[in-house]
Amino acid sequence: MSMQIILKQRDPSVKGKILVLFIHGLGAPRTWVESGRDWSQLIKDDPELEGIDVGIVTYDTSHLISGLFGIEGEFEILGHRLSVSKDSPLSIQLLAQQLKTILNGYMYRKYEKIVVAGHSMGGLIGKRFILNEYLHRNDQLNRIGGFISYATPYNGSKFAQFHHIIKRFQKHTQIEELRSNCEFLDDMNRCFADAHQKLNSLFPSIYCFGVKDDVVEQGSAVPNMGHSSTYLQAQVLPGDHGSILDVPHGHQTTNYDLLKGLLLDVLDTFDPPTFGFRSVHSNQDSERLDESVSPTVHTETVKGQVVQQLEGHRQVLESVFINRFRDEDQIRTRLIGSMNEVFQKLEAMDDKKMKQFLSLYHYTNHQPPSGNSGLRELWELLALVHLVYPDWNFTDPNEVIQLPNLQLDSERWVRILFSQDKETMPELVIGFIAKLYNSSLRPFLLSSGGEELFPYRLLLENINSESLTSNNPENLCEHCNSSRQADFSKILLQFGQSTHSRIFDGLEPNKLSGTVSISCSSCLRQVRQESNYTEICKKLRKVI
Repeated sequence: MSMQIILKQRDPSVKGKILVLFIHGLGAPRTWVESGRDWSQLIKDDPELEGIDVGIVTYDTSHLISGLFGIEGEFEILGHRLSVSKDSPLSIQLLAQQLKTILNGYMYRKYEKIVVAGHSMGGLIGKRFILNEYLHRNDQLNRIGGFISYATPYNGSKFAQFHHIIKRFQKHTQIEELRSNCEFLDDMNRCFADAHQKLNSLFPSIYCFGVKDDVVEQGSAVPNMGHSSTYLQAQVLPGDHGSILDVPHGHQTTNYDLLKGLLLDVLDTFDPPTFGFRSVHSNQDSERLDESVSPTVHTETVKGQVVQQLEGHRQVLESVFINRFRDEDQIRTRLIGSMNEVFQKLEAMDDKKMKQFLSLYHYTNHQPPSGNSGLRELWELLALVHLVYPDWNFTDPNEVIQLPNLQLDSERWVRILFSQDKETMPELVIGFIAKLYNSSLRPFLLSSGGEELFPYRLLLENINSESLTSNNPENLCEHCNSSRQADFSKILLQFGQSTHSRIFDGLEPNKLSGTVSISCSSCLRQVRQESNYTEICKKLRKVI
């Protein structure tokens, strides 16, 4: 059997944007779809992963070769289920080339992004495919959205060492390539050392090992780049070489959550229809939305719910967010420390304060916020804020005027808004000002006198990425526009005539004028390009 991909579409009538490839390992073609741990079904049933299709990669493989005896199939040998084939299967390099050929076909060209997930030898096939694209400077590399491997023997497997003893009786190409210090692994690791910086700038990679795995140990579960600090990137998971993929808690299992974090990051790069083509609720509905709180916090212990959800995101943040920063000048160590201190601050809030904080943070023009949307992004943002303003504090709206939600120091305040529906910048800002205008704060806005309409910086999260493209009039971020603040009257004039949206209902454009200071979270996260801690802090203060 040559390599093939069994495509499992979430909805055959809808074109998926992302394809996640599950590649099995040596002699285990059903690794990802075994009874009780069908990862393709997990993704299909996950309401947060719409737009993602699954491809199960299969190919010829076996644990042993029978040769002249002509035996093939699966057998129980010394308590282990082993597969036996007549002939030696294709090498990992040829399998990686076959994968490229399939993905170049018409059926798979429609996918804008591909996320590769490999178990054991499957991770080597996926990594070799990616490195081939890097070496040949192929366009396919730009389609890779992420990579994750579970128990992959980048530096060799104990099982392969055993085969080295008996190889005079049978030559198994794939197992020989899993042996420590073999030519194939040495070449791949050298190539990865050269490509690592470039690949890391294009997409995140996660490497996992099982705490009880005696086939692929921790030191082998991460590509060897010649220095021991690389091993710190490995994520420890429960289980052995096979059970590392077990999902006893379904969507809440850590191994699945790591992959889900990758997929959500890729989904964040795609956007809904452009500004002005959505229906919205009435002003009366908007007023009710101001009083609503996410269903996530409709519990007796809001803090307990949030803390539990944040803990679930911890490994994803450390592997996806922290590892995007350069490992120089103790940058990653400082970020992890900042992340932990933010967690302690949030944990110290009582239930009432947590409800207020989340209701001010979650924002939508169209419907009440739902789920735990934005909590992971909030933790990222606050970790960056905390680096330069460690004394930040949540401003209780019952004590201070209801505009900011973060007090950075005695003079600086910020309003962070997580756009539930990924609005464009104009849509989000106009909708926000409209809500304030139709509240008790109308006199405050009317008294701006044509100067600052809104006195505090707006830090916008999860906005439509089209708003960020160069020379796009929808980009209102002052840091993307050479420190030029947005003029609200011009925003209304330009976008109020080109949309059928009802977010303008109740506004009196001629009475509202003045500037709005706006920053996008993308500018904040761009600090990961800086090479030292001092420059990171300098840029953070400028953006915030």
